[in-house]
Amino acid sequence: MVFFTINHNSFKDLSCLSFLKICGYAVRYDLSAIMALNVLYFMVGLLLLHLKPIWFRYAFYLFVAINSIAFAFEFSDWIYFQFNFKRATADVLLFFTRKGDSLSILPGLFKDYWYILVAYSAIVYMFYSINKQWSKAIVPLVYKSVYQKILSIAFHLVWISGIALIAIRGGLQYVPIGVRNAVQVVNNKEVPLVINTPFSIITTLQNQFLETPAYKNIAAAQADVNTHKNYATGSFQKMNVVVIMLESFSKEFTALGQAPSYTPFLDSLMQQGLLCNNAFANGLHSAEGIPAVLSGMPSLMDEAISVSPYSTNSMPSFANLLAPLGYSSIFFHGGTNGTMSFDVYTAAAGFQKYFGRTEYDHEADYDGNWGIWDAPFLQRVVKELNNVKQPFVSGVFTLSSHPPYAVPDSLKNKLPVGALPAHQAVAYTDFALRQFFKAAAQQAWYANTLFVITADHTSPLSAHSYYRSEIGQYSIPIVYYAPRDTNLKGRYAGVTQQIDILPSVLDYLHYPKPFYALGNSIFHNPHPFAITYFNQQYVWVENDFVLKWIQERDQYLFNKRVDSACLQPIQHKQKEALLKHLQSFIQVYRNDLNKNAMK
Repeated sequence: MVFFTINHNSFKDLSCLSFLKICGYAVRYDLSAIMALNVLYFMVGLLLLHLKPIWFRYAFYLFVAINSIAFAFEFSDWIYFQFNFKRATADVLLFFTRKGDSLSILPGLFKDYWYILVAYSAIVYMFYSINKQWSKAIVPLVYKSVYQKILSIAFHLVWISGIALIAIRGGLQYVPIGVRNAVQVVNNKEVPLVINTPFSIITTLQNQFLETPAYKNIAAAQADVNTHKNYATGSFQKMNVVVIMLESFSKEFTALGQAPSYTPFLDSLMQQGLLCNNAFANGLHSAEGIPAVLSGMPSLMDEAISVSPYSTNSMPSFANLLAPLGYSSIFFHGGTNGTMSFDVYTAAAGFQKYFGRTEYDHEADYDGNWGIWDAPFLQRVVKELNNVKQPFVSGVFTLSSHPPYAVPDSLKNKLPVGALPAHQAVAYTDFALRQFFKAAAQQAWYANTLFVITADHTSPLSAHSYYRSEIGQYSIPIVYYAPRDTNLKGRYAGVTQQIDILPSVLDYLHYPKPFYALGNSIFHNPHPFAITYFNQQYVWVENDFVLKWIQERDQYLFNKRVDSACLQPIQHKQKEALLKHLQSFIQVYRNDLNKNAMK
C-alpha cells in the first residue's frame, strides 16, 4: 500500500476494486518471500527452543537481522522504482559488491530521501522490540519431558516443512512461481504491485540461460533476420568515430517533443546532421543502453546482457571491428571507475582504454554524487582525443542529467528551470555539449570525424502522458553528424533504434568486411523495426504498427499513428506477419547467444 501511494503516478488508471484484487494476488508472493527468508530460522529456532530453551532468547536476532535486510531492499524500492520502473532484481546486489561509486552516493540518497530512512528505522525498532518480548514469553511454554520434546519437534518439523515448501513454491503447481507468473493475473504495468522486492531478488539470484524457442526452422529464422551484414560497396572512409551517449535524454526534452525544448544546442545540431526522429532506445537503463549502442546488442532478458550469463560471449563492437583497420579506441565516462561495470564491459568489447574519474584526477570538478561535472569532463575529452592516434573510435557517456539532477552553482541562475527537476540538468548537459563542440571544432581531427549523438535511455520523469506510455518511454533522439559531409543532412523518418547505430556507422564508412549485427543500417534498411523487452513483455515497432507480446502468449496490435499511447488494440492482417518477424528475431537472438555465434 505504501509502495502504491508513493508511486501512484505510475498506476493512475487503477481502480479501487482492481487494487484490492492485486492485494489478494500479492499474498501468494508475500508468503513465498517470507518463508524463503525465514525457513532456516523456523528450523533452527525450533531445535533451540526444545533442546536449549535459554539460547532461543538470542536466536531471534537471526530473525530480526534477516527480515531487516529484506525490509531495507523493500523500502529502497519505494523510491528506486521511480527511476527503474520495475522491482529490483538480483543484479541490485552488484551495487554493493562491485567497485565504483556505489557506497559514496549513499549519503546523498539518504539526504534526499531521509523520510524513508526514518520509516525504516522505526519499523525495524518495532520489529525488534516485539520479537524480543515474544522470544522471552514463549520459552516457559516448552514441554519439559524428553518424550514430549521429541513428539513436538517431529510434529513441528513436518508441518513447518510442508507449509514452507508450498509457500515458497507459491502453491502445489508443477513449476514454482517466478516474477513472470504475475503477468498471468494482472497487466504488465501492474506487476510491481503484485510482487515484492525480496521475492524479486530471491527468484532472480540464479541467472538462467535463455531457452532457444523453435517457432520455425532456425535456418528460416536466420534468413528473416539476416545478421550477417556486408557494406563493402565503395572505398573505405577512414574517419574518426565519436559516439556520444547522453544520460536520460528523452526525445521529450528536445525540439522533437511536444513541450518546451531544453536542448537548444542539440536542436541546432539536428538541423546540421541527419536526424532520426522516430528512434527508440532498446532498454530503460544505462547498463542496457551502452551495449545496445556500442555493440548493437539488446538486452532482451531480465538483466543487462553485460551482467548476464552471456557477458563473456564474443560480441561485435565498434572497437573490435575497427581495430584490424588500424583504429585506436577509448571510452570516456566521468563516473567513478567501476560504476555499472562500464570498465569491465568496454574492456570485453575491445576498447583499448577506459577514461573515468580516476584518470580525470581532479576532484575539484566532482559533483558530489555520480562523478565529474559534464562541462569540464567533456573539455577533457577533447584534450585526450588530441593525444589519441588517428583514426580512432570513441564512446563518450555523460552523467549530469541523472538524479539528483544537480547543476553547478555558477549556472543555476543562467539555465532554464522547467517544470521537472530533470529539465535544468538536461539544459546543463546541453550547455556542456555546446562547449564540447566549440572546443572540438578547433582540433585537427574534427573535420574527419563522424559524430553520433543519442541517449542511453529516456528519463524516468515526464510531463507528457505519451512519454510515460509503453512506446513513448523509449523515444530518444539519434543524430548522425559529419562536419565536412554536407550530404549527411535531413531527416530519416523510418523506425530506428539503438542497435541500428553500429551497422549504420559501418555502412556510412563502407566497412570492407562482413560482420554480425542484429540491427540494420538506416542507409540500407527495407524493413525498419525496433524491439524492446520489459517485465515479460516484448514490444515490436514496425512502420505504423506496434505489437505487444506478453509472456510469449497474449498478442495485442496497435496503430501508433492514430493511437500513440497504444491503448486501443485493433485487428489487422499485419498482426500475424509482425508476430512472425518478432519470433524470428527472438529465436535468432537466443540461438546465437547460446551458441556464442555473434561474431
